Amino acid sequence: HARFGGEEFAIILPGATREEAHVTMDKLREIVAGYSWEIIAPGLAVTISAGIAEVEKDESMSALLHRADTLMYQAKRGGRNQVASIFVPATE
Repeated sequence: HARFGGEEFAIILPGATREEAHVTMDKLREIVAGYSWEIIAPGLAVTISAGIAEVEKDESMSALLHRADTLMYQAKRGGRNQVASIFVPATE
């Protein structure tokens, strides 16, 4: 894993399909959301919004990270504390 921003991390799951990565990240999301963060600071709650992208043939790392980042923001816009692995255009 690698830290990319103030609160953004990338986790690489070699050999995992998009579906397997989704399941793994959803389990991690549940563990983090269920942890008793209040032992650190009263009222503290932590959640994860994740975007899952599977590398495509001849795709650059930059393009892969951009797709994952786009999906992460989709998860945040969708209500946070969720995993997005398929892009769904916003409806107006």
